[in-house]
Amino acid sequence: YRHDVWLFTDHRCATYPNDVWRIISACNDECAWPFTKRLLQKVYVLLGHHFLFQPGAWLGEGKIQLNMVKDELDFYTRWNVGFVNQFGLIDSTQEIQVKGLAETMNNQFVISHIQNSKFDIELENQSMGKVVGTGLVTDKTIAWEFRMPEMGFEGMEFYELQPDKSYKMRAEYSTEDDYRTTIQGRIWQQQQEKK
Repeated sequence: YRHDVWLFTDHRCATYPNDVWRIISACNDECAWPFTKRLLQKVYVLLGHHFLFQPGAWLGEGKIQLNMVKDELDFYTRWNVGFVNQFGLIDSTQEIQVKGLAETMNNQFVISHIQNSKFDIELENQSMGKVVGTGLVTDKTIAWEFRMPEMGFEGMEFYELQPDKSYKMRAEYSTEDDYRTTIQGRIWQQQQEKK
């Protein structure tokens, strides 16, 4: 396995046909997309991250501060991270419930172009529509940002891996009409029920 990780993550040299063949032959005659799934799993598990790159459910809680509201608001969140599809995309959904509000906010994320510890991320929800940003992965962090000057919108989210495999997170979003949202909390992987 040393060669597939070396080839795709550490070096920027040209690949040789026999290197590519060695990696593809590891599929044991399976179709190409399970191979892609395994390759991405190898790369990102090596970085120590399961959130966002491995399928599963994540729960979270924390505080939201709106600059137009005096008090901090409690929130609860649930992420459902999907498998890598045949196009190399990871679909994820996020539900956010703010304590005291009846409506749940739903965000749809698509992760793509995962390469050399960088990735593209697309966020879509009912209030903003669709925005596209870029992300970065290190051994201890996952972060992404959106900068849409034509919409007057920018935002960032930062997740820091903890020893217990949970993440501390913080986020900040702002719009051109001076609305600013600051979020702090933590997320953890939901344990599967034993049958």
